[in-house]
Parts: sequence; C-alpha cells; structure tokens
Amino acid sequence: MKLGAFTKSFEDEYNLSRELALLNDLAQRGGPVPKVLATDHRALTIEMEHRGQSLAEWMHERPDHEVVQMLAPALAAFDRVARLGVFHLDVAARNVLLESSGSRQAQV
Repeated sequence: MKLGAFTKSFEDEYNLSRELALLNDLAQRGGPVPKVLATDHRALTIEMEHRGQSLAEWMHERPDHEVVQMLAPALAAFDRVARLGVFHLDVAARNVLLESSGSRQAQV
C-alpha cells in the first residue's frame, strides 16, 4: 500500500475551516475519509493522508469488469458519508481513494 500525503488548497479561511470541520466530524464518527495530518491557516491548506490511489487512476489500469466491481465500494463510501449527514456533491472517480488494488476499501 502506497502511503503519502495530499495537500488541498483553499481560496479563503471560511472554506478551509468548513472542510476541516467536516473531515474531523466525519472521522470521529467513523466516516470513510482521509486522516488530517496538518493544517496551515496562513497558506490556506490542509494536508491529508493519502493511501493507495484514486479510483480515476486505478481504473485506467484495469479491465472494465474490475472497474464495475469496484464501483460498489466507492458508492458505499459516498453513501456512508451521506448517512452521516454530509452530501459530497462532487461524486467523481478522482474523489475516491482506494487503499490498495485488491482491498475493496474506499475513502471519499
């Protein structure tokens, strides 16, 4: 499993604070979200744990039948977040992280 970090930048303090609050709330309630590693309010960035690769990257390396099988865990992750009261509104393969190619575990 490839471990690393991903830094997300924001346009303003409000959006950074909102995203940080949502990530922390979802993580505390067991949501399938990446762990926050660091926050820089001056640079308006959040650094998050990045495991594996995005579904978008992964699906280019796989046959169609494997991609279809991985859609269930990816959609389940979005569903789990929604059941916790947060609606992502950007359901896209780039927003799904797979822990490893065979794990069938996904994060939003």
